[in-house]
Amino acid sequence: HFYKRKVSTCGPKMGEQMNLGFVPDCGDKSGQDGTNKGETKLTEETEVGLQRNLGLFSGVSLIVGTIVGSGIWVTPGFILFYSESVGIYLLQWAICGFISTLGAMCYLELACVVPLSGGETVYLKAGLGDFMSFLFSWLRGVVLGPTSCAFLAIVTSRYVLKIHPSILEQTTESGGEEVTCQVGPDTLEWSEKFLAATLLLLSSGVNLWSAKWAAQVQNIFTVAKLCGIAIVVVGGAVRIFQGHTESFQTGFDRLPFLEPIGPASIGLIAFNGLWNYDGWNQLNFVAEEIKDPVKNLPRSILIGMPLVVILYVLINVSYLTVLSPEELFNSKSVAVDWANTMLGPMAWTIPLSVAFSAFGSLNGSLFTAGRQVYAASKEGHLPQVISFVSMDRMTPVPALLFNAVMTIIFIMMRDISQLLNMYMVAASLFYGMSMLALLVMRWTKPDVPRPFKVWIVLPVFILLFFWYCMVAPLTETPLTTANIDMYKWNAICLAPGVVFYFLNKLWQKQTERPLPYVELLTTTVQKMLAVVPPSHQD
Repeated sequence: HFYKRKVSTCGPKMGEQMNLGFVPDCGDKSGQDGTNKGETKLTEETEVGLQRNLGLFSGVSLIVGTIVGSGIWVTPGFILFYSESVGIYLLQWAICGFISTLGAMCYLELACVVPLSGGETVYLKAGLGDFMSFLFSWLRGVVLGPTSCAFLAIVTSRYVLKIHPSILEQTTESGGEEVTCQVGPDTLEWSEKFLAATLLLLSSGVNLWSAKWAAQVQNIFTVAKLCGIAIVVVGGAVRIFQGHTESFQTGFDRLPFLEPIGPASIGLIAFNGLWNYDGWNQLNFVAEEIKDPVKNLPRSILIGMPLVVILYVLINVSYLTVLSPEELFNSKSVAVDWANTMLGPMAWTIPLSVAFSAFGSLNGSLFTAGRQVYAASKEGHLPQVISFVSMDRMTPVPALLFNAVMTIIFIMMRDISQLLNMYMVAASLFYGMSMLALLVMRWTKPDVPRPFKVWIVLPVFILLFFWYCMVAPLTETPLTTANIDMYKWNAICLAPGVVFYFLNKLWQKQTERPLPYVELLTTTVQKMLAVVPPSHQD
């Protein structure tokens, strides 16, 4: 691919780049081991690349920690909008979780056929070709991934600032007396942004330093968020034993403040419900880093996904024991309202739990987003130096830095709501395309071993379901500008990538040389970050 450059691991040859000092030359006699004094010893037997550091607990933690972010704490009322009744509302949480689990099982087969990190990037290329893989790589790596991380960082900072009212208070003088008041909206906005950037850099630093440390941080914050969930679930159980079941008495009867359910509503229920389960495919982005993946990948999914579904249903039951359906529907922060009613002076524990939950999801998203960018670079969709790995830390440093820089840009933007709204449209499209890739590879790669193989009807159902969700916002009546914008912004963000892709193809036909300055970029990044191509680059 035009981005790729030849990197010598055994001295320069015709048409290859010279050794940059990170890999010993074959004829180097300056030391018995072929290295100069003070240089890192790196022999041809050394495996430079992503290491298998994730066990079963880390796999489950990555799934639970990434899926359970901020949505379940903040926006359940939005899900109720299309549900008509309390019964359908609770049922859709379970059904969306079940469908997400089926999708994750289909991805297990994809991981068997294409056992590489990168998720959809490598699956789409193997099944449907380079162009479709490029579209996903561009949209996910440059726009959607960083936007999602920016949103999680902002939510984390917002709830850190809500832990105690005094954090957002300031003292001013009025009439010779000191008066305490809330900070202004501009001060609040920039406080959230700078704290979000700080938290992002902190998590990125851990991911850059060590994959093991990143996994341990993920485990710690997953346990912390489960403690917060336990408070909510136990509180709900206490309320039920006390007889507070008024919200459930209407069952499947339509609530007077909600519209009747219809075909369009079903699609929108699924569209919005699946947003809260997004992250079920995260382990596929790190397939090369899972210990004994044939065992631990399916076990992590079959433990983690049902656990999330059960927790989501129990949390919503707990909310409805304290809040009426209408209060839940109108709430802008359901968990905080629940805590203010249920916990009294200890209500601060819930904003803290939300902050832990969002930060854990941020850490997991940064971990997997870096691997997606890494895989996109290996496939030639981004400059290949982004796929290089730190010699000392064995982490994809350029990919993680690329994602961190893009995320900070989105954090500092005034409004990213349009980019967030387009996320599920694009995700539904590519989830469906991945199912299509699975079906195609059943035909084109029939002899590839498949330790885990799903019934053929399952990917067909998941494909149709996700593509129905993709068009669901267009079925809403009246059709709103916000719904149209979901598709418009996807087209706007894809357009530069498509143009760039075909310009690259035209360049390749006319010359074998890489694009101008790609060589300079590669050598500069290698010297600055001490990174080299992974041993299994090709």
